[in-house]
Amino acid sequence: MGLYEVTSLRLENKTRMPGPRMNHRVQQYFISLALMALFALSRLRNRRLWAIFSAGCLLSALSFTLTTNGFLPKKSHGTFNIMTPSSRHAITPSRQQSHARKELMKKEHPTKNSKTPQTDSMEQQALVQLSRKNFLKKVCKKHRELRVSNAVDTTRTLKQLMVMPNTRVLYCVVPKVGCSNWKRVFMVLEGHRRFMNISQIDAHFNNHLEILLSKPLDEVRHILQAYRKFLFVRHPFFRLISAYQNKIAGDQPFRQGGNWQFLDVARAIIQRYRKEAKSSDYVRGNLSVTWEEWIAYLTDPPNRDKFNDHWKEVYKLCTPCQVQYDFIGNLETVEEDSRYMFKVFGLNNVTYPPYRSRTKVTSSELYNHYFSRVSQKDLQRLWQIYRLDFELFGYPRPERLGKSVHL
Repeated sequence: MGLYEVTSLRLENKTRMPGPRMNHRVQQYFISLALMALFALSRLRNRRLWAIFSAGCLLSALSFTLTTNGFLPKKSHGTFNIMTPSSRHAITPSRQQSHARKELMKKEHPTKNSKTPQTDSMEQQALVQLSRKNFLKKVCKKHRELRVSNAVDTTRTLKQLMVMPNTRVLYCVVPKVGCSNWKRVFMVLEGHRRFMNISQIDAHFNNHLEILLSKPLDEVRHILQAYRKFLFVRHPFFRLISAYQNKIAGDQPFRQGGNWQFLDVARAIIQRYRKEAKSSDYVRGNLSVTWEEWIAYLTDPPNRDKFNDHWKEVYKLCTPCQVQYDFIGNLETVEEDSRYMFKVFGLNNVTYPPYRSRTKVTSSELYNHYFSRVSQKDLQRLWQIYRLDFELFGYPRPERLGKSVHL
């Protein structure tokens, strides 16, 4: 229960067993009343009046005596909460009731857009969202530099925000955080496709979805205010693993000539970080960047400003301290989060496509496989690069770095 143990004491109406005999003080009180009655008797001529007065005095004395000594019950004073060891920390009934009302209001009104009845699952998800947004707000307040510019003038974010006019939703696209499936979802919701069996190429290049940067400035301002906005995030280091495997490692689209931007990045990494590179290493069919070369590229300061969107920091893509997002989801809990978001946004008859892992390796095994090979120095450098993504979205500091240090 914490440092203090809270104990509830209830004083109830119970008839007590006969107590001790009258003490000396009570006897004096009884005798005084009796003398007063006798004195009144001698003064009053009306015998009926003095009899009533005398009887009243005697009954009052008798009642006081019995109550004081435990023969008659006392009135109950209700329920109190006492917090030990220090009573100055006690929670009064009014404060407790006020706290309970606030918690109930949070559960019953998780969002202005909610139109569905609340179940236990919905209440839990509402509290999760409240916690994430409050946590984000707290970190943004700590880092004032993230709130300097206006979201309307942030070209980078306007490019990432995808506009869905039919559903009146804005989605901040974060590559390697399930964005292909989110594009499929909104292609169906916006009426561009009937089913979600959409290829990767169509999802990215033939989705018919506009970005906010393409809109006139006045319309941009209106959309930012009127539309519901959401983004999904992911553990920053797992996102780096996914980007490496899917775009850089050598067995992905650029081997078929589908994505020249990553082909150029891979060749630049080999040229800069591979000792005694051979001419055959640059051939598309042989191109394969090692994990160590990938880490060397990421941690080299001159490369940071040229990061591709697939490994660029999320706070730079979506400016979460400037854009007030209505929903923040985690890829790690995408099924539960997306289900709740669809209900809150009123988007019916759609579900997020189920995730299918390409391997049977667990997340922890995958993480250890790659990051156990990263030196302490490089891990510290990676942490410095992606530290704000860790902080803003509540991901824990890597254990190998020890306890958190406020920088």
